Amino acid sequence: MDWNSAAEIRKATQGYRKKIWALTSGSHTISDQQKATARDLPVKGPLWVSKFTIATPEEDEALSLLIRTIDDMCVGGEKYVRPTFVATDAEWTGYRAGVGNDAKEPSISEKDKYNEMMKEVSSPVVVIMNSPSAYRKTFATFAQKTKGRTFCVRQRLAPQNPFPFALADIFLGYLSLISPPPGSPHQPIQPSSIVLAGDSSGANLCIALTQLLLRIRQRTPTIRFHGKLVDLALPAGVTGVSAVFDVGNCLPSVVSNAENDYIPQFPFSIQDRQPTCELWPSNPPRGNLYCDISMLCHPLVSPSLCKDWSGSPPIWLVNGQEQVVDSVKILVQTAARQGVPVVFKEYEAMPHYFTTVFAQSPQSKKVWDEWVHVVKDLGEGKGLASRAIFVEANGLVEREGDVEAVTTLKYEEAYKIIREKVDRYWVFTGQNSNGSRL
Repeated sequence: MDWNSAAEIRKATQGYRKKIWALTSGSHTISDQQKATARDLPVKGPLWVSKFTIATPEEDEALSLLIRTIDDMCVGGEKYVRPTFVATDAEWTGYRAGVGNDAKEPSISEKDKYNEMMKEVSSPVVVIMNSPSAYRKTFATFAQKTKGRTFCVRQRLAPQNPFPFALADIFLGYLSLISPPPGSPHQPIQPSSIVLAGDSSGANLCIALTQLLLRIRQRTPTIRFHGKLVDLALPAGVTGVSAVFDVGNCLPSVVSNAENDYIPQFPFSIQDRQPTCELWPSNPPRGNLYCDISMLCHPLVSPSLCKDWSGSPPIWLVNGQEQVVDSVKILVQTAARQGVPVVFKEYEAMPHYFTTVFAQSPQSKKVWDEWVHVVKDLGEGKGLASRAIFVEANGLVEREGDVEAVTTLKYEEAYKIIREKVDRYWVFTGQNSNGSRL
């Protein structure tokens, strides 16, 4: 494989597209897909994993502020299920030195695992919002290279828990970092050493959490959590790879970059070949796994439509030349024009999630190395200098651009496009009921 050739990369992507469409389209239920990705794998190898449960706060202030913020950002007609806080499983992960890849997890208490992990920690926290077991090796790599530790919340999954349940869970997780509830293994973490990190939908949750914190702080700088008045300070930064900031796949790059990617314009989950199961169609039926169709334009669902990023911590985002990249460019441009330090890199011809799909490519290795260094720098208070860079496939040559002009799309135009295209979505009620639009 010639990773210097954009044409070869596109050819490989189209081969992957055929494979993934054949495996996904009409052959697996949502329940099966969820079980496959959410299963709790055994802990082994050079990593420490310490599990605990975040207790539900007795007071409802944090939950009320979440719901009020969501409601304040609605424009009319949106429908969503009001979330609750529940006891939420979480994990600390760190690097475990001196053991091989097949080393078994020691039979000691979760608290002792945490204490052992802390013996090898000297730097920042990384908050990563994806499935704990699937990402543990990634967490351990971050921990090893930053000499830090990673924290992950096992958020509730859609479609059975649609927006904003996952956002409620990671909000609870963030509060538990800066003001640990009873039963937590850790001491309070300074927000200035917390870096949010995620890929794909995880990056969406990271940036949505950042926007949520900004909005709540406009209302009140403190919040009562488990009986304590907590300063709701912002994290040191937010980072993401292959972020998805237009959940409805509506902006022009969905079509113009189709040859670089493998994602259908309309998801398999609402095609007439999608097999039904206990989770899907939902009850009541919806047209999107993550939320009601009416919420696809909500700024905390599709953060490209957030108007105000003033006061945000530094933002670092990397995408391929993928179908969702317009949504990222809109957010990058908006934030940079408001004085937020933003770094944005776009890799020529690379598809969505390329750091996993093409994990052995030099592009992916470059991104992972830079991501770790950025996280470490942010956690140590070094900040970012705003840049926009297009990375060519041939030699990974970097072309500088204007971070305040990464797209000709204006916010108002993007909103209009998304609003109009969202109206084309249909509610999935079962197989052979609505037709297919790939």
